Amino acid sequence: MVNFQETQFGFEWGAVTIERNFSGPPGWVHFTMKTPKTNLSVYVTKTGKIRIYDGDREINLRKEENE
Repeated sequence: MVNFQETQFGFEWGAVTIERNFSGPPGWVHFTMKTPKTNLSVYVTKTGKIRIYDGDREINLRKEENE
């Protein structure tokens, strides 16, 4: 059985801990996904745009135009 436990700001599920961090500017939310190997920061704007960072490097979710 996979471990599941609620925390003060999120939950632990298997090897990942997901935590809500803050909201703002108006309508934005930020949360983190932490594992033993990496930490990701996720920002979601009020219009639904998602920005993911691995440390200081942004991960591009857009498909290449040539694909």
